Amino acid sequence: MSLRNPPTLRVLLYSHDSWGLGHLRRSLAIAHAINRAVPGSSLLVATGSPSATAFPLAAGIDVLKLPSVTKDAAGCYQARQLNDEFNAVVQLRSALLIAAFETFQPNLLIVDHQLVGLSGEVLPLLQAAQISGTHCVFGMRDVLDSTEATEAAWNTPECRWAFGEGYDEVWIYGDERHFATAQFYPTLGAMGKRLLYTGLITNGKLVPEARPSNKPHVLVTVGGGEDGGEVLIRYLQGLVGKPSQWDSTLVTGPLLPSDQSREVFALAARLPDVRVHNFHDSIPGLMRSCDLVLSMAGYNTCAELVAAEKHAVLVPRTTPRTEQLIRAQYFERNGIAKCLIQPSSEQLYQKMEQQVFEQQVLEQQANANFPQVNGLEVVAERCCQIASDVSLSAPITTIAEQR
Repeated sequence: MSLRNPPTLRVLLYSHDSWGLGHLRRSLAIAHAINRAVPGSSLLVATGSPSATAFPLAAGIDVLKLPSVTKDAAGCYQARQLNDEFNAVVQLRSALLIAAFETFQPNLLIVDHQLVGLSGEVLPLLQAAQISGTHCVFGMRDVLDSTEATEAAWNTPECRWAFGEGYDEVWIYGDERHFATAQFYPTLGAMGKRLLYTGLITNGKLVPEARPSNKPHVLVTVGGGEDGGEVLIRYLQGLVGKPSQWDSTLVTGPLLPSDQSREVFALAARLPDVRVHNFHDSIPGLMRSCDLVLSMAGYNTCAELVAAEKHAVLVPRTTPRTEQLIRAQYFERNGIAKCLIQPSSEQLYQKMEQQVFEQQVLEQQANANFPQVNGLEVVAERCCQIASDVSLSAPITTIAEQR
């Protein structure tokens, strides 16, 4: 949906970003969809990703780089670059967000994943937005963590205020038929008609990349790569000494630790049919050209699998959150993927060998087993509706009827 002469939007998108590229890529995809649907709009993506400037931006879109954070081995946040305490970094990020809000003056705020921001850094921004009448949206992926962990995290006065008063809407970037997020997290049930399932969010060129040869082709991708090194290394170790039965394209991700990167390239140099990329700007195109995907079970990768109608072997992260495990298991239940938990190199090779030569007629299964991937279209349509109300005060209770 696109309006002939729509009022413009000024949109501030917040993406906390610590590990990987998923949150940033999703926020940028949403920004570009709004940019196309509501011409003349200005969109500012505030992100802590170290790769904030790695992606091309259309006119009307820019990024605000927040100081980066990461997680230690126990899953606790810490500063990535600054020699400062984590709390000091959070205070700095929060102050930058408020300064951006006051200067940029958005009329739409979209907060990704973290309800009140990393360690509550978005709470002052949300409160300022409510005072100014800015339309506020919480956007979340299909799975966050286990029911118990997520409900416990949301059981604070700040989070209860955010759900009750802070946000005008909650967008779930998933397909309710395949994973009923609002049933998995009971707190969401109270949102009623303020809740909108969009379908999976995916964005990328689906034009197939050139295949290396006529042999079967396997794509191995681990998102940003920060915690995907073991999957890459075990896959390559499994290929060593085996007959060359298929071509492999590996995308390590720009955040793969340097010691693991060296090991990956050293192993790949011993294998004749393996290509390795540190970064690739069209993972969907690579997926379209392959026969099987090996990956972790991050949101973006799984959404791209669905868009490309490719089956996969998923090796999910299981700590410190169970998000990827839950997603990999529901993908397996729907026949889209096989789930392996911490496989050895030999176990991984055997599963890949089995799957790459298993003939499956995807076209016959796609309608039944693949979730909807129309998330960007639904988000763009909703933003057109918001933009068409000059006062930005359209009753949110009409979302279901408007769809």
